[in-house]
Amino acid sequence: MEPQNTDPNKTGPLNQQPVNADISPPPNPSPASPVATPVIGGLGTTTGNQPAPIIGSDIRPVTMETASQPVNTASYSPPSTASAGLAPPVSDEYISNPFLNTVRGLVLILKANPTSAMLSGLIGLLLIGAGELIYFVTIVALKSPALAVIFFIALTLLYIIPIGTYYVIAGTSARGETITTGEAYRRSISKLLPLIGLCFISGILTLVGFVLLIIPGIIFMSRNSLSPLVMFEEDLGPIAAIKRSLSLTKGHVNEMLGALFASLFIGGGGYGLLFGAITVAPLVGRYHDLRQLKESGAAKPSTHWLNYTYLLVILLFAGGIGLAIFSAHNLTANLSQPTTSQTQNSFSSYPTTSTN
Repeated sequence: MEPQNTDPNKTGPLNQQPVNADISPPPNPSPASPVATPVIGGLGTTTGNQPAPIIGSDIRPVTMETASQPVNTASYSPPSTASAGLAPPVSDEYISNPFLNTVRGLVLILKANPTSAMLSGLIGLLLIGAGELIYFVTIVALKSPALAVIFFIALTLLYIIPIGTYYVIAGTSARGETITTGEAYRRSISKLLPLIGLCFISGILTLVGFVLLIIPGIIFMSRNSLSPLVMFEEDLGPIAAIKRSLSLTKGHVNEMLGALFASLFIGGGGYGLLFGAITVAPLVGRYHDLRQLKESGAAKPSTHWLNYTYLLVILLFAGGIGLAIFSAHNLTANLSQPTTSQTQNSFSSYPTTSTN
């Protein structure tokens, strides 16, 4: 048997090349911080609590085993907010322009769920048509105002279901997800009672605001417009949804009024297959933009001047009402005054007396 060569400065069967005799393995790394050891060939890293091998002392050929080592942890990216159950923002840019905001919401809805949006609009139109037909029959044909009121209340409560469906489809589309019409209606029906409560409470508070010189009612209506969307997106009850909507829209009254006016302007105030989508389109972008703004703590962006166009409409509307009242008053005053010929005839009807 050949004796082993123990001299590190000589070559032999075990030492084909001279190495430094002072080389010693590094200390064991801490278990809490495993050391990533490069594999020869640069195809990956190995981690663990074992001593790092000396470069050149553990030369291994590149095989399937070495190539399948774990990749570098530096390339790891955290999971998105969507996987954590948080709705991601519609976009990173805050859009204050009410018309661009409305178009953005409408595009998101039609891009993700065009069929569901149109079918929901069709069902809503059918319900409106049925309500008008029943009202006409009960009032004109049956001449039963009491029955007409009962049917009107029933159809109003029933129409809340497609309204909720609009918000379900809008919120789902904003996340880039698809949803069937049946699933959207199922989610809306599952929250029918909270939706009825939300509509009732919101209606009462809005009415009280209108009684208080109209302006408080307009302000509350604009700030509370996000509550149905909040109810579905954040799974809240009626009172909590109203409070959440008021919190998100604090300091953004003009932007909310501008968004509602843009929706009426784009939709033309009429009915169609996209009536529901156009109604909720401006609220989708506003909700996600305001939510991102509140959670990030960033400063409030400047308000786009187009948000104030509703003021011009209000002034024109008020001016038209004032002009109509003034014209009606003048017409009534003119009709109440006798004409010149009537005055002369009235004087000529009196008997004349002659003096001799």
